[in-house]
Amino acid sequence: MGCEIYWEPKGIFRRYFGHVTGPEMTEPVIAMQADPRFDGVRYVILDLLDVETFSVTQADLELIGALDTAAVHSNPRLRLAIVATNPEIVGMVAQYEDVADGAFPTAVFSTVAEARDWANIPAVHWPAT
Repeated sequence: MGCEIYWEPKGIFRRYFGHVTGPEMTEPVIAMQADPRFDGVRYVILDLLDVETFSVTQADLELIGALDTAAVHSNPRLRLAIVATNPEIVGMVAQYEDVADGAFPTAVFSTVAEARDWANIPAVHWPAT
């Protein structure tokens, strides 16, 4: 597995490559949400284009969904952009959205540029910072 995590001025960019397991997806979520910078994050971009195999279970998705459902109380302004073209991964995003019950606005894109454009669109319904 490979994962690169970059804290950017307004968000977090995580790029995965190779074989990805559930713990490799959940551990960065836990660490990110525990970080004091999390409350200022406006987007998380997950780049999954270079993932070769994806072994994430329903239980992993439920854990991430529960974490995000709780985290929305400390940061209701966050957007989650997923960059993926693999049908299996895109299907997992739909499952995540079900278990997270819409915690964060989430969308799937085929390029990082599209994800960045969407993540940086101001939303008038979000609380002011």
